[in-house]
Amino acid sequence: MGYNLRLFAETCSPYYYGDTKPIRLELEECIHFHVGQHRFMWTTDEFQRICTLFSTALSRLKEIGLPNQSDKMCLLAGQCLPSHGLQSNRWALELTKGDQSQVHIHLGEYRFHMPLIDFGYLCGMFKEAQQDMCLTMPTIVDLKSNNIILPAHVKIQYLPLLEGYYGKYHLGQDIRCSLRRVLPEEIGKLQYLVKRSIAHSAGEDIQRYQDKDFIWVPGSVSKDLDTEYLCAVLESIKQYGYAEGPFYGELITGFTHSDRRVQITSAHRSAALLTLGFQEVKAFITTQRPG
Repeated sequence: MGYNLRLFAETCSPYYYGDTKPIRLELEECIHFHVGQHRFMWTTDEFQRICTLFSTALSRLKEIGLPNQSDKMCLLAGQCLPSHGLQSNRWALELTKGDQSQVHIHLGEYRFHMPLIDFGYLCGMFKEAQQDMCLTMPTIVDLKSNNIILPAHVKIQYLPLLEGYYGKYHLGQDIRCSLRRVLPEEIGKLQYLVKRSIAHSAGEDIQRYQDKDFIWVPGSVSKDLDTEYLCAVLESIKQYGYAEGPFYGELITGFTHSDRRVQITSAHRSAALLTLGFQEVKAFITTQRPG
């Protein structure tokens, strides 16, 4: 199972769930198994396999009896479920309105629901954990090295745009640049607009995930908004520094290929850093591609 290296964030929920854990099985488009605040989704084939698994485990438990505290783990029953892809790649946050407004967190086939106050605490924990993880586990990367792979649009689109922008507004060069001057304090609003424009939905009242209701279109941010955000990132880094100010604790990210080259995924910030003359910077690099 491994062991914990570091506790990134921790808090106590202010919400009282009570002493009971409701358990129920529902049949909708598939089998839903609810245990307290958790929901698991199974196909009918998986459900039959799991029922057999529990029956086998119960028989085994009756046979060997309850273990002592010092006993090693004993496998009661085991089973491998087939991969069916039932919403296995869906991540979503949903706001549900009813007697009490709740947030549903969908991670693949699992769903966790919580009141808004708990969701606010959870967001704070993830933010704290992200900053702690990046600042305590950094890797030094050379953005100009041949072993570093930048997103294609960094060199093709972002760097030429920023060279003109930076030359006109910061170096005082007589460069024909039609981009407006972006203020660093605009970064928060632009960040929100960029993230919201990536996902398009047909309406607010979406009960089930369907292709016709929800369309994920990478790169669907408008060119004008994307350019404004790019310039705001440069202004922010120039005024506050790298991983400071609005981006405090947020290092550029990337992953390692099988040939040991590093693929950078933070296009806007890597382009801004190169334009401002940064070369060797701290980054958060994983050993596999995100997602």
